[in-house]
Amino acid sequence: GRVAVMSDPSEKPQALDGDVVAPGDIAAAVAAELDEAPADGGPCDEAVVAKRGDDRLRIYAVCGPGGALALTALPEVRLGGGATLREANASLAVHDQDGDGHLDLVVNAVSGGRGELHVAYGLGDGRFHATSPPSAGSPDQRTSALSLGDAALEAELADPDRIFVAGEFDRARPGPELVPLDCPLSSTSFKSPICGEIAGECEAVAADVNADGHLDIVVTETQLPDITVHTGASDGTFYPQRLATQCPPHYLAVGDFDGDRVNDIAYFDQQARPSSPKPSTRLDIAYGNAFSAPSAPAGHGRLDAAGGLAAGRILEDAMGAQLFAVRGLPPPRDAAVASGSGLALIEGGRDRLIRAPFYFPAPPGAPSGPGAPPDPGASSSILPVRLLAVAGGLLASEDGAPVQSLAAITALAGEGAPEGTQLWLITVSPEGDNLRAEASGRPGEGAPPCDPCALAALDTDGDRREELVWLGDGEVAVYGEDGGKLVERSRQATAYRFEAIATDVNPSKYVPRPLVADLDGDGRQDLLARADTGEIVALWGRAGGGFDEKALVAPDPCDGDEGCAGLAVALLNADADEALEVAVAGPRRLELHDLDARVRELRRIDAAFPGPPPEPGSDFVALGAADVDGDGVDDLAVAMSSAFLKVFRGKPVLP
Repeated sequence: GRVAVMSDPSEKPQALDGDVVAPGDIAAAVAAELDEAPADGGPCDEAVVAKRGDDRLRIYAVCGPGGALALTALPEVRLGGGATLREANASLAVHDQDGDGHLDLVVNAVSGGRGELHVAYGLGDGRFHATSPPSAGSPDQRTSALSLGDAALEAELADPDRIFVAGEFDRARPGPELVPLDCPLSSTSFKSPICGEIAGECEAVAADVNADGHLDIVVTETQLPDITVHTGASDGTFYPQRLATQCPPHYLAVGDFDGDRVNDIAYFDQQARPSSPKPSTRLDIAYGNAFSAPSAPAGHGRLDAAGGLAAGRILEDAMGAQLFAVRGLPPPRDAAVASGSGLALIEGGRDRLIRAPFYFPAPPGAPSGPGAPPDPGASSSILPVRLLAVAGGLLASEDGAPVQSLAAITALAGEGAPEGTQLWLITVSPEGDNLRAEASGRPGEGAPPCDPCALAALDTDGDRREELVWLGDGEVAVYGEDGGKLVERSRQATAYRFEAIATDVNPSKYVPRPLVADLDGDGRQDLLARADTGEIVALWGRAGGGFDEKALVAPDPCDGDEGCAGLAVALLNADADEALEVAVAGPRRLELHDLDARVRELRRIDAAFPGPPPEPGSDFVALGAADVDGDGVDDLAVAMSSAFLKVFRGKPVLP
């Protein structure tokens, strides 16, 4: 991923027009295509921001003429009848309430001390009216109280201890439904050594997060960690499952950020800061999987003073959706107070890495001076780093003894970044509370290329300290630690090309890590690695260093499936004897082999598995072996695809 701190830019971004809307004042934020007229360059969503206790909804267009990005305030929508937005448990839904084909805005509000629902009916051109169909004259840009004809449901939706979502959750009922969700208000805030005190209530988003064609509901609970995903069945029933978070999450947004046609879940969590007792805001994304639960959340960097997260689409050439975040802007250099809030645009992609936030520049005529942008364009102070390959092992030493460490190859990304890779040796600091990293040099100095490559740690010289083996395109090199850095010791040719990440599928998948063991019993460590052809290649350790190589097994033809996965291997004791067996898995393949160390070949064993092998078009296959049930015989875990894991329990062989 990217290692980055997303701080506010040094250039002067454009502040949101009107009253200052601090991130902590955001009651709700959404993005949707409210103006259906195609902008230059294609469809483009608008952002809607709701401030706690306010009497209006603020709407911003982000697409300008010629496909340019330009932040423009559109006419506000005021709440009718003297109503105001809730101070807590505010909900804002964008859906077609009256069935005219245009998106409407529905909010829960307060009027005369009582809760009520309000609706503004969209006309499809970014304008709204309080009635449907609109009365004669110009749209009044106001809301009106919404009557559903169901007094009990209206009372639940108006309850201050409830929020709501909108969508078609039951196909047997015509039209969209408004579903109330319990959200009891709490006077206390969650606090822990790693979680700062942040005010917030429940949040909920309706979206299909597993691509099964049914709407689901993603919910957070008041001041409690974790996210609940209520998986829908389109018959009004739901099945809950949980996503673990570090702290109580806030500001949910759901969209397909990596372009794989499955929605992902974004939110703000917290992370500890060694230099400050106050935790910082972190953007996390749990990427969705088709017909399965979302992946575990992945951190994407700090985004301090941020709130009001929403998902939308405004970039014509982007793979997926983008994120809008309202952020507090720092004060100008000559001012003592901040200048309000700006709208940051965050882009994802198929590599599941986010791009630096884009800030809309100050419009022409804005005060000039220190920090003013020299010309329009994106602005950011982020330095993105792309991780290309990583391996862990006893690569470093402390007082003469080997210690656990990481080796990583990275490259700087972004326009104007220096070319070339860097090879890092990462160890634990003497205090044990942080990591320290030492690069082989500046980008392009002392580091091998990695387009592509794979890494493995093994002891090549028998000194009980591991070296780093770099597997590249037609070459293999060995690196050892010297003075806290990794330096090259030897290099040889290979007939194969190796990779740590498979990029011919979307999203990209990690290739199973190389397997290290003394396979032939000669006292030297050997290596099994998957080449980019899908073959399993053995690198047999030689006396004095270096490797002999041989392909042990090749995958079946892929029937033209471009993203077909290669093979994976694992070592296990399947029959409780002294010798280890080799398990091989891949599309249409699930086999057990003996290794003939004398001739260095695999010989297939006639073993039956209680289930079929991975499907022919599987996008990912991996293996792991261990005695998970303690019966003395190893068991086999098979990743049949990127979203499905199966465990085969080994059976003891009785005399």
